[in-house]
Amino acid sequence: MNTPTHRLARLVAASLLVTAAACGDDGGGATTDTTGGDTGSADVLADVVADTTAATDTTAATDTSPADTAPDTAEPADPIVAADETWTWVGFDDAFCDDGSTTGIGVNLNPDSDDVIVYLEGGGACWSTLTCLVLNTAAHGPFGQTQFDAVNGHFADLFDRANADNPFRDWNFVYVPYCTGDLHGGNNVATYNDQPYHHVGHQNVLTYLRRLEATFPTVDQFVLTGASAGGYGVLFNYHWFRTQLDPATSGFIDDSGPPLVGDGVDPAIRSSWEAAWLPAATIEPYCGTDCDDDLSLVITKLSELYPDDRMSLLSSLRDETIRSYLGRSPEQFEGDVRALYAQRIEPTSNVRAFYVTGQTHTMVGDIAAFAGLAEFIADQVSGDAGWSSVIPPAQ
Repeated sequence: MNTPTHRLARLVAASLLVTAAACGDDGGGATTDTTGGDTGSADVLADVVADTTAATDTTAATDTSPADTAPDTAEPADPIVAADETWTWVGFDDAFCDDGSTTGIGVNLNPDSDDVIVYLEGGGACWSTLTCLVLNTAAHGPFGQTQFDAVNGHFADLFDRANADNPFRDWNFVYVPYCTGDLHGGNNVATYNDQPYHHVGHQNVLTYLRRLEATFPTVDQFVLTGASAGGYGVLFNYHWFRTQLDPATSGFIDDSGPPLVGDGVDPAIRSSWEAAWLPAATIEPYCGTDCDDDLSLVITKLSELYPDDRMSLLSSLRDETIRSYLGRSPEQFEGDVRALYAQRIEPTSNVRAFYVTGQTHTMVGDIAAFAGLAEFIADQVSGDAGWSSVIPPAQ
C-alpha cells in the first residue's frame, strides 16, 4: 500500500536519518553543511509534496522582495575592518535566520589583494510545515558567532592559504552561512502553524553586499561559489554580486546545484518553492518570467548578460542528495544532468561543466579527491584558452 498517509509515515522515519546526517560533513564546505537530505530516504519528499502540503501548510506570504526592502543605498555603509588573513565573524542586525535571530558573514581579508571569492554554504531546503518543522530538511538558525567558531577551520579547500596550488590562496575570502531554507533565494516571511519562518536568503545577500561593496571598492577578480543549496544560491545571486561589486573579471563555480531543465524539477515542487520563498523577485529582474518555470534558463541568461565571465557547474551524474530531493531515480537524474549540459551549457561560449560518475555530493570541500578538478578550476580562473568541460561518456 502506498497511500499519502503511508508515504507521510515514511517521511517521518526519514527525518531521523536527515537529522543524523546533519551531524556529519558532506565535504561541501563548513562542517555545518547538513544539506538536509544526504540519504536516499529523502526521495519520498517529492512524492508527497502535492498531496500533503495543503493539509499541513499554513503559509502566509509576507513579500519582502528587493523592490520593497532593498537596503537604502543613499546611506553609505561602513567597510568591514578585520585582522589581516584571520577569520573574523561580522554580525548584521538586519540579516536573519529562519527563526528570526540575526546572522552575518565570516571574512578573511588580505589587504594586498583586490581579488574576492565568496562562498555560499549549503544545508538543505524546505517549503512547508511538513518539510520545515516536521522533517527539518533544512539547516536552522541560529547562526552567529558561536556557530561560526564551531566551523571555523573546516571551510572549503578554496579557502586554503597554505596550498601553493590553490588559485585563490591570496584572495579575500567571504563565507556566507545558510539558515533560511530557501537556497539563498528567498524574499518572504512565511507562517507555518502560526510560527514565522524567515525565507530571506536573498534579502540577506543584498544586506551583505552593501558592506562588501564598501569593503572592496575596487575588485579585480571575483568568483562566487557555493555547494549544494549554496550552489543553487550561486545561480540565484550571481547577477546581484556581479552588478554590485563590478569586478574587472568575474565568474562562478556552482558545486552540486544543477538547475535541471523544465520538469526535471516537478511542477508541484516549483510551485511550493514559489509560494514559500517568492524567488521570482530574485531572478525575474534579470531573467524574466521564463525562468520561473525553468530555472535552467538562468544559465542561458547569465551567459548572455556576461559573455566575458567564466561560469561552471560541478556535479556527479547521479548525485544522491539532489536527486532524492527532486524525486528522481538515478537513471532519470543522469539523463537530467546530461540534458542540462547539452541544452544549456554546451551551446554557450563561456560556461563549462565538470561531471563525475557515481552519486557523490559536493566537491569543493575535497578537491583532490576528484581527478582533474584542481586543473579545471585553475584553468577557469586563469583564463586559460584550453579550459574545457569534462563529461564522462554515456555507458
